[in-house]
Amino acid sequence: MEFICTQENLNKALLAVEKIITKNTTLPILSNVLLETDNSRLKISATNLEIGVSYWIGAKIEKEGSSTIPARVLSSYIAKLPNKKINFKTNENNVLNIFLDEITSNIKGMDAREFPIIPKLNEKPVGKVKNIDFKNALLSTIMASAVSEVRPELSGIYLFFDFTNKALTIAATDSHRLAEKVIPLVKGDFEQGENVSVILPKNTAQELIRVLDNAAYTEITISANQILFSMDGINLISRLIDSKYPDYKQIIPQAFEMEVALETKPLINLIRIAGLFSDTQLMNVSFKTDIANSLIIIKSESEQIGSNEAKIKARIKIKEKEGGNKKETGEDIEIIFNHKQLLEGLSVIFSEKVIFGINTSSAPAVLKPEDANANYLYIIMPKVV
Repeated sequence: MEFICTQENLNKALLAVEKIITKNTTLPILSNVLLETDNSRLKISATNLEIGVSYWIGAKIEKEGSSTIPARVLSSYIAKLPNKKINFKTNENNVLNIFLDEITSNIKGMDAREFPIIPKLNEKPVGKVKNIDFKNALLSTIMASAVSEVRPELSGIYLFFDFTNKALTIAATDSHRLAEKVIPLVKGDFEQGENVSVILPKNTAQELIRVLDNAAYTEITISANQILFSMDGINLISRLIDSKYPDYKQIIPQAFEMEVALETKPLINLIRIAGLFSDTQLMNVSFKTDIANSLIIIKSESEQIGSNEAKIKARIKIKEKEGGNKKETGEDIEIIFNHKQLLEGLSVIFSEKVIFGINTSSAPAVLKPEDANANYLYIIMPKVV
C-alpha cells in the first residue's frame, strides 16, 4: 500500500476514530486502526466490537492495499507533524514507512486480515436529521441516563422515530429524572412504514456527539440489533440495547397547580452558589415560593460549612380553582432538589427564562424553556427529607 495525504486530514480522521479504542490484552488488534485504500480515498477504521467508526479522507493512491497500525502511536506521531503532504508506504511485514521532508519513520503494524469485520447494513435508511439538532438533543438528554447498567435500558438513550409527525424523540431517564427533546426529521426519499423505536448505548451517544460536527446531516439505518449513522465521510455503527424502554410518558404531568417563570442565567448562578453550602453527600437545595412577593427563596446549609439564602424575582401563576369568581392566591410550596441534577437540567435550557411546573413538594417538577417551540422538558423528582 502506498498513498499521499495531508497531515491535517489524517490527523482529523485519527482524532475522530481513536476515541472508541480501549486497551485489549485479549485482542491486541483492537488497539490498532485499519488503514485501507477505497475508491481513490483512504479509509481509516476503528472498533471495540460494540462500536465501529470509519472515516474517509482524500488521498493520492499510488498502490492499493491495507494494514493496521497502533492507534495511539500513529495519532500522537501525526499530530506532531507540520501540515504538509506526507508519503506513506507499507512493506510485506506490515511496517508503515512515513516520509516527510527530512523525517523518515517506521511504525510496526499487524496484518489487516486479523482486524474484525465492521458490519454493513443492507437495510434502507429510516430517516435523516440535521447534525446540529441531533447533537444538541443528545447533549440535552444524555446526562439523565442511568450510570449503573443493572437495568440496561435505563443506561441507554431512547430514540423514537415518529413518521406521522416527521419527528425524532430523544429521551433518557434514570428513574429519578427524565429529559426529552423532539427534533424534526429531514424530508427525504425513505420507505417509512410503522413508527420505530430503539435504545442506543450511552457510549455510542457519546461518540456521536464527538463526530457530528464533521458533517451537516446524518442518515440513520436500523437493523434487528444494530444502528448505522452515515454522514459525509463518516460511518458509525453500533449494537443496540435489546430491551423494552419504560413507558415514561405516563409520568409527565399534564397540568400544574403552579407555574413559576424565572430568568435562567441568574437562577443557574444562585443554584451554583447554593451548591457550595450544600452537604456533599445529600446535595440538597431548598426551592421555596413566596407568592405574596413574587419571589423564589433558594436555601442550602451544611453543618461543616454554613448556610446560604438567596432570593430571585419570579412570575408565579396559580391554577384557578373551579367555581367561585375570586381567584385564590394559593399556598407556598417548598421543594428539596439535588442541586447537581437541577443544574444539569438548567444548563441545557437555552432560553432567557425557564418555566417550573409544580404540583406538590413530593411530586415531579417539570423544567422547560419559556419558548414552547424548543420542544424540550426535564423532569426531576424532589427529595423527601
